[in-house]
Amino acid sequence: MRTNHLIAIVLMINILSIPVFGISEWGDYMGNSQKTAYTTCNGPEAPEILWKTELVKGGFDTSPFIIEEGILALSKDDIYHILTTKIVLFDFITGDVLQEFIPVTPKKQVIFEVFPVDGQVMGTSITDIYKIDFVSKTGVFLSEIPRRSYGTLDSYPIILMDRIIFPTHPPVCFSKSDFNMMWDLHITLDENLHPYNLAGDENIVVFIIAEEGITKLLAVNPSTGSIRWESDPLPLSLWITLGENTLYCGGEKLWAYDTLGNEIWHFTPDERIVSNIVLGPDALYSVDNSNHLYKIGLDGTLIWKTDCQVSPWYYNTHLVGAGHILYCLRNEGTPDSVTKSSISAFDMNTGTEMWELESDPPSNIIAAPVVAGGVLIITKENGAIVALASDPHLFEQQGDAFLSQELPEKAAESYRKASELYERIGNQEKAQEMEEKISQLESSLEPIIPSKIQSLILPQSLTLGIVIISILIYLFVIQKRSK
Repeated sequence: MRTNHLIAIVLMINILSIPVFGISEWGDYMGNSQKTAYTTCNGPEAPEILWKTELVKGGFDTSPFIIEEGILALSKDDIYHILTTKIVLFDFITGDVLQEFIPVTPKKQVIFEVFPVDGQVMGTSITDIYKIDFVSKTGVFLSEIPRRSYGTLDSYPIILMDRIIFPTHPPVCFSKSDFNMMWDLHITLDENLHPYNLAGDENIVVFIIAEEGITKLLAVNPSTGSIRWESDPLPLSLWITLGENTLYCGGEKLWAYDTLGNEIWHFTPDERIVSNIVLGPDALYSVDNSNHLYKIGLDGTLIWKTDCQVSPWYYNTHLVGAGHILYCLRNEGTPDSVTKSSISAFDMNTGTEMWELESDPPSNIIAAPVVAGGVLIITKENGAIVALASDPHLFEQQGDAFLSQELPEKAAESYRKASELYERIGNQEKAQEMEEKISQLESSLEPIIPSKIQSLILPQSLTLGIVIISILIYLFVIQKRSK
C-alpha cells in the first residue's frame, strides 16, 4: 500500500513537469532543412547512459528521429541484404519499445527510410512514398518517386513549409498537402548528373551534383525548380549546410558562397573534409582526413584546430552540436569488421576534449545521431540504441516513469543516479529529495508471495489450524475428565 501511495504522490507532483519532445527540436535529418546539425539545447555534459535497448533481431543504418510519441527508428533484418524492415518506436525516457511492426505496403515493397512530416510519419521504398499508419500497421501509398542515385550520400528529403524535395535522380518536389508533384529537374538536368546531397530553405535549395565523379553546386528556386546558378567544379565535395545568407560546402576545401552563386572565401584544411559540417552560432566545425577537427569562423579564418581521430573512408564520421558541446562519432577497423566505435565530446569554444566513450564491437555506428531535450540518441548496426544524458532531471523523470509502471527497483536505480548528478552540480536539496524517495521505496519493498503458492498455503494453513485447535480441545477434555 505504501508503494502505491508513493506512486500516486509522485505522479501528482510531476505530471505537469514532464516535457513534450516535439519534432521542432530535431525535425529533419541533420536537424533541419539547412543541414546545420546543431541545436541550441544542451546535450549531455558527461557520458551517462540514460538507457540502452537492444533488439533481438535487426540493425540500424538510417538515422532515428524524435517525434512527440517517442523515438522513431527503422530496423533492418540485414544491413547488406535487406528483405524486411521494421518500424520501432521507443519511449524517450525509459527506452521501452512502444511499437514494433513490419509495415505492409500495397505493392509489398520494403520501406528503406522513415521520417516525420508535420506530425505524421512517412516512409519511402525504392520508388514510392507512403504514409505510415500505426493503427493498421500499413504503408498508405502517396506517390511515386524516381529511383535514388547509386552513391547518394544523404537520400532524406528536405521538408519546407508546404513542400518536400527529394535528392532523387532527377530531383523532385512534392506538395505536402496532397503529394502531387510540383516540379522535377528531368528536362533541365543532364541525365549524367547525379545528386549527392542537398540543403535549403524557403528561398533557395542547393544540391551537390556530380558528373563522372566531378562535383559542383546547383542552386534552384524551391517554388518552381528553375535553376538559378551552377558553380565551378568543387573537387571531392560531399557536404553542404546553409546559413542565413551563406551556404558552405566541404570537400577538398571548405567553400563559402552567397546565395547568388559568388564565392566569398575558401579555407584549405590539411587534407580533404570527411565529415558533415556543423553550423553553430558563430562558426563552422568539421574534420578532415588528417585527423584534425577545425573551428572556422564565418569569415573563413581558423579559430582553433585539434586532434580528432576520424573513421576510415569506408565508414562515416558524424558531427552534431548542442549548446556548447560538439559530438564526434566514429568507427575504426577494416571494411569487413569494426574493432572500435567511440563518441567524443569537445568544448566548442576552446576545442578541449571533454570526454570519450568507447563501445564494444560489433557496434558500427552507420547512421547520424540525434540530439534533443538534453539527450544524445545513437543507433548501431548490431540493433542497439543508446540514449546518453547528464541532466539529473531526466533520470528523476525516468524514476517517476518506472514508478508509474510499478517497477520500484528500477525507479530506485534511476533516483540514485539522479541523486548522484544533483550532488555533482551542487543541488543538495534535490539530491536529498532523491535519497528520501529511495528510502521510502526500499522500506516499502516486501517479499511478494506468488498467487499460486498463496492458493496452496491458505488451505494448508487452515487445515493445520483446525488440527491444532482440535488437539487442544481434546487435551482440555481429557484433563477435565481426569479431574
